[in-house]
Amino acid sequence: MSKLKKVAVFSTSFVPYSQTFIYDEVTNHSKYEVDVFTKSYTNQSLFPFSRVIYPKSRFGQFFYLNRTYWPGFNKHFKQNDYSLIHAHFGTGAVYAMNYKLKYDLPMVITFHGNDISTLMGNHFKGINKLRYINRSKLILQKAERLLCVSFELAEILKDITGRNDIYIHKLGIDTHKFSPKTSYTPFEDRPIKLLLIGRFTQKKGHIYALRAVQELLANQVPVQLEFIGSGELEAALKNYVFCSHFEFPLW
Repeated sequence: MSKLKKVAVFSTSFVPYSQTFIYDEVTNHSKYEVDVFTKSYTNQSLFPFSRVIYPKSRFGQFFYLNRTYWPGFNKHFKQNDYSLIHAHFGTGAVYAMNYKLKYDLPMVITFHGNDISTLMGNHFKGINKLRYINRSKLILQKAERLLCVSFELAEILKDITGRNDIYIHKLGIDTHKFSPKTSYTPFEDRPIKLLLIGRFTQKKGHIYALRAVQELLANQVPVQLEFIGSGELEAALKNYVFCSHFEFPLW
């Protein structure tokens, strides 16, 4: 049996609840052996993975976050014959770029959304975003492959970069865990139940879900909407619900 090729995956953090898709990816690879390079490893009991390399001290994490480099990673690159570097988010590529150049490795970047909106001038907050913007030209030129999770993001990235070799790579789900019902019984005396999971931020569109439910209720359609998440718009969304006098609980 041939030896599996090795991939170095860079993610700024591993694994926050909002990025479990990265965990799903690295744990389901069958053709490659994956090492994850990151600033910190959170939620380890929920998302166990044996090959996560990160600075163990707070100083090391601070150093890596601000210098976009950690000398301890060199040991793993020297000991492992990596075939590829894969950076999740354009911001993650800021940290991967040093090792791509130092070890002359091909690099793939997957763009998920806020990394592209940052390049458009949106969500311009913090030194990390500024560092990403300043290095984005080099990153976008040097990466061998750019991936986007949707057609819309790919079109925007094409306009930003002028590159036509941008590919769509949609995030999948484990259909053994999540699968649609094969049949559905129309409601009679019970409401339609809707669930929206996501950070309470503008691009997630929670307000549109609330307005849609409001219209359904106005047309005597029994519906119940629940949100799971947190974020900067939580207070504003709650205020909208309470001030709109919804007939069904929405929170």
